[in-house]
Amino acid sequence: MKLIDKKNVYLVYDTGNRLKKKSKQYDEIIKLKKFISHFHLKDKNWKGKNVIMGTGSVNFKYIFEAIKKIKFKGNFVFETNRGENPIKTMINNKKYILNIVSSIYGKTKKPI
Repeated sequence: MKLIDKKNVYLVYDTGNRLKKKSKQYDEIIKLKKFISHFHLKDKNWKGKNVIMGTGSVNFKYIFEAIKKIKFKGNFVFETNRGENPIKTMINNKKYILNIVSSIYGKTKKPI
């Protein structure tokens, strides 16, 4: 971002494509906070395959803890594996993410 040096250029943070071991994604989100315009929520396994959300290697708890820390107010896009029943998969994806968000923000707040 320093090389680009433009005030109107931002990042899309893709959780699946930025898969890293342990809490590296947390640290990366904190470092990039002022450049992130929105998040793509995606789960992948260590082989790089897109998988059903919650079955892969992305640690969404770390990600949403970082999102809370940077006080992110932007948008989220589900960029996920459709599964065999795309509507049911999306309902489950939403529940999965909202459960994580509720555990971090509490039940009374609606951060996303």
